[in-house]
Amino acid sequence: MAITYPTTLDTLTNPAAGDAMNSPSHATQHANANDILEALEAKVGVTGSTVATSIDYLLKNTTGGHDHDGSDSKLIVANLDTATGKVATAQIEDAAVTTALIANANVTSAKLALSRCKVYRSTVQEISHDTVTDIAWTAEVVDALGWHTGTSADITVSEAGDYLILCNVAWESNATGFRSVYILANGVEQCLATADANAATSTRQVLSAFAYGLSASQVIKAQVYQNSTGAVDIGSATDQIRDCSLSVIRIS
Repeated sequence: MAITYPTTLDTLTNPAAGDAMNSPSHATQHANANDILEALEAKVGVTGSTVATSIDYLLKNTTGGHDHDGSDSKLIVANLDTATGKVATAQIEDAAVTTALIANANVTSAKLALSRCKVYRSTVQEISHDTVTDIAWTAEVVDALGWHTGTSADITVSEAGDYLILCNVAWESNATGFRSVYILANGVEQCLATADANAATSTRQVLSAFAYGLSASQVIKAQVYQNSTGAVDIGSATDQIRDCSLSVIRIS
């Protein structure tokens, strides 16, 4: 029989141990096997093939094929590092879009989506009178790149960029003194929000927010201060994320 590959897959007859050499034909078996091998070679193509239907050509050519070698203007995305969110190579056919990419650290929407961390207090934290205190974050809402660990006060960003940083703190009811929230980058205060003490029957929330350029490995933390003359709790046992959280979000 004549083979039909690569148009369709062939159905071959395997001879049994007791079959005669002419049933199925031994010569035909060899001819079919040779024809199939030649058809496979033609389908794959030689190195540097110019046959437009060969797999080698389709993978490598710079005009009509499916490029993987980064030598032309087709979209190339390779080696996504899930630990950092970085794409090793990114080229795009549209020149205007290409020039908008950041050189050697091409930012994609997927990368920006990964570059964020939001942590919160799952329990209240007691803050002593007249003492600047780190907020120890006990849980994460999102932390795809592992910027926060355990109950640490620190969020350590893995890549340089511009970030939006927000901290929200709810204080236990107490009518004395004032309440402050600080955001620090590598130990240096960058933002401060202060409010007078709340009425004894309500909870006062203090929000601190700013945009800031960070380098890779910089540490963000939030601190609080109160001067009520006694200890005051932050956070709550019911609305933990709303009442005490810190968000670090890469925006460019």
